[in-house]
Amino acid sequence: MLCLGTAQFIPGYGQCSNNSALSKNDFFQIISNSKSNKISGIDFGLAYDDSFYEITSDKKFEIGSEINNFIKFSESDLLNENKRIRFEDKLEILLKNKSICLMLHSINDLNSDIVSDFISIYQKRCGIGISIYTVDDLIFALNKGVKLEYVQLPINTLNQSFFASGALEHLKRINVNVVARSLFLQGLLFFSAEEIQKHKYYKEIKGALDGQRENAELIGVPLHVLGLGWVRYLKDSGLVDSLAIGVQSFEQYRQICDYLDESHISGEIFERVVETVSCEARFVDPRFW
Repeated sequence: MLCLGTAQFIPGYGQCSNNSALSKNDFFQIISNSKSNKISGIDFGLAYDDSFYEITSDKKFEIGSEINNFIKFSESDLLNENKRIRFEDKLEILLKNKSICLMLHSINDLNSDIVSDFISIYQKRCGIGISIYTVDDLIFALNKGVKLEYVQLPINTLNQSFFASGALEHLKRINVNVVARSLFLQGLLFFSAEEIQKHKYYKEIKGALDGQRENAELIGVPLHVLGLGWVRYLKDSGLVDSLAIGVQSFEQYRQICDYLDESHISGEIFERVVETVSCEARFVDPRFW
């Protein structure tokens, strides 16, 4: 169910970060028993410091093929010959006994001949996917003709665009796996009224955040249950395949697992959130923050 992100190896990642970072010990503690810890995938990124190479070179990295290893890369990772050789050497090692999906980090990479050639080399040996931000990004990616097995996209109560547009249903019809990320909008969903006032930009979505809190109070559930439960409803409905999360410690990970166990909402509550809580795309796209 869960895809563990590794961006948190970089201190300060996320809007509500306490400036700490995920340690390798905590990372391996989480994945050491993947089934009981609900882990079905790991979200790596070559842009996330040097963590991808450090983790996959560690002797503790003995995950079986049932775990999907999503590796995000971009054209810039292939332009430098030494960086490309290092990446290709690591891929050859991992492909011997690991399930690999190469994820394009941006739709801009779809316009790169270098990336296209690289994908053509590996597409028969591993899955191909892309990380996107908007429905327009998705339309562009699907129209490029690349056979995608996975799409990673933001889904949360403030950003309902992929559900409202019917994009999730379309992806299911064409057999593309959906990995939902930004479940808490990098922590923004939990900003207090005082924190919102400190940021001129965030004031624009204060009404939407207040609306979500009011919903949680009326329904009688904690805010985290409503936020996570809304996305889990999409998962349980078959429109989402896995949930990508980022944590800064093993304890935080266990807390999210507890939240997941609590986060079952009814169709009536789901529809209420659809009707009362949403936000303009430009306010929930981190590229504009």
